[in-house]
Amino acid sequence: MARLIGMWGQFGGEHLADGQAVRTNTIYEVLVKRYGAENINIATTYNWKKHKIRFLIRTIKLYFKSKNIIILPADNGLKVVSKLYNFLGFFSKRNIIYIVIGGFLPGFLSNNKKYVKYIKKYKTLLVQSQEQVDELHKLGIGQAEVFPNFKNITPVLVNYEYSEQIKLCFFSRITKDKGIEDAIDSTKLLRSKHGVNAILDIYGMIDPIYKDSFYELLEKYKDFISYKGIIEFNKTPDTLSKYYCILFPTYYYGEGHPGAIVDAYFSGIPIIASDWKYNKEFVKDGVNGFIVEIKNPQQICEKVLTLINNNILHSSMKVNSHELAQKYDSKKIIEKLIAHIK
Repeated sequence: MARLIGMWGQFGGEHLADGQAVRTNTIYEVLVKRYGAENINIATTYNWKKHKIRFLIRTIKLYFKSKNIIILPADNGLKVVSKLYNFLGFFSKRNIIYIVIGGFLPGFLSNNKKYVKYIKKYKTLLVQSQEQVDELHKLGIGQAEVFPNFKNITPVLVNYEYSEQIKLCFFSRITKDKGIEDAIDSTKLLRSKHGVNAILDIYGMIDPIYKDSFYELLEKYKDFISYKGIIEFNKTPDTLSKYYCILFPTYYYGEGHPGAIVDAYFSGIPIIASDWKYNKEFVKDGVNGFIVEIKNPQQICEKVLTLINNNILHSSMKVNSHELAQKYDSKKIIEKLIAHIK
């Protein structure tokens, strides 16, 4: 007997740290509350290479045993699932809803036009920003709609305990193109050039390819940077709300509506983010944070100094972030998905 919903995506392992797994599990949790776990099939791409045949069989079963199929692939996963489900569509049609992870899709489709014909057959594409919608419409995919990143947690707003020490944090996957080195360099500038007693705490999953380089940086700058591990994805406000602000100088090609920005809302703190991809849609310069040039630690440093010299501005940004969290509450946003489930 077919279940109402089948979900195909990266559900992650024991500790959820990457944005794809967090978003997949967040959506799953909300759907379980609405429909019950007994009405939802899942097929996870986590560690699929270790069990390729089993994963293929499960992917096929998901298609035939689900009335509505929600796919949440990254770029490599899209190449697989779009071809397979397009082929299976010749035998039996399904209501396919594609929830796009990150911001890679417009560029991917521009360089891989053959996938456009597969995706045009889907009921809808739910993407994280209005700019992505506009880009996909230009590619002929008219069923794209905005479906922002969101959290199924309670937002907090706590008073920051101002002192001589400024506690900054970096909260993202730890790799060079997420801007970790720029965050470190800006903290170093605050200390060496401006005499600010700034420290940087780092949270997130370490990219295995970057691991050696990262540990070298930790050792080199151990006086003011620390690695604090992984925060459970549904407990971020408890940790992040204690910091002065988040530094997010990313230039990662697949950035969409970054989880770090949403977590800043729910933690009630400002975020200093790079002018990259769609960040300007979500960080309003001077309102809930600042936008800076990519690969520019000096500008990050200057924006932190602006906040240090204006406690009223810092406090207002905290309030503005907190208020934005209401806009990204799961109960409101999930209705955009529910409307497409038959």
